Amino acid sequence: MRRLLSRFLDCAADLREGLARRARKRARKREVRRWFAADGDHTLRLDYELDGNSVVFDVGGYKGDWAEAIFQRYGSTIHVFEPVPCFARQIRERFDGNARILLHEITLADASGTVSMSVAGDETSLCQTGDASVRAAGMLRSGDRARGTSGPSPRGRASRA
Repeated sequence: MRRLLSRFLDCAADLREGLARRARKRARKREVRRWFAADGDHTLRLDYELDGNSVVFDVGGYKGDWAEAIFQRYGSTIHVFEPVPCFARQIRERFDGNARILLHEITLADASGTVSMSVAGDETSLCQTGDASVRAAGMLRSGDRARGTSGPSPRGRASRA
């Protein structure tokens, strides 16, 4: 009897998980449809409660398009993190003289060091083997400095873009 009850409970748990997975998938599809219906690339991705006093992080700046759009819309200070040298150079040249857009030529990671990154056109990945080596800056987790753990300074190594 216990074995039968155990199998029943396992089946019920599997059924519940399957239904939950389907519900999440439907919700994602609704959000994707909403994004495209609202022309999200030109509207929603720039819709934030920001102003000229805000500090924004653009992680994976690529060529700086998003940073430029946010800066034009809000005038915020933007820290752009772009570890790929050719993309970082484009950002540096694009924002030369703009003291409110700071370029950090590093990737963000859970530990400092050097990592291999795959670069294929406008696609970059730390999950695939690549030829480019980039510097990774370990980021502090909540409470690390209070426990005396070392880590990068809050400003890191930045260059004026």
